[in-house]
Amino acid sequence: MSAMEPSATGGGAGVRVSVDHDTCSGTAHCQQSMPSVFTVLNRKAHVRADVDWSMVDVAQLAHVVEACPWFAITVTTE
Repeated sequence: MSAMEPSATGGGAGVRVSVDHDTCSGTAHCQQSMPSVFTVLNRKAHVRADVDWSMVDVAQLAHVVEACPWFAITVTTE
């Protein structure tokens, strides 16, 4: 996988996002809510590789995490 491909984890600017692919069902809730952060490939959510983390609204990201019907997304902040 190259550095520009989406993956199950990503982060920057004090934010770290992880998607549990064992739990994720690919409903695309996260992608619809924050397409600048999430994409869905092969029915699994991924963190985009090209995210400008300095521009991510952490409050909106927290809302997306809470809205995930499978609780598959984890966000940590520093």
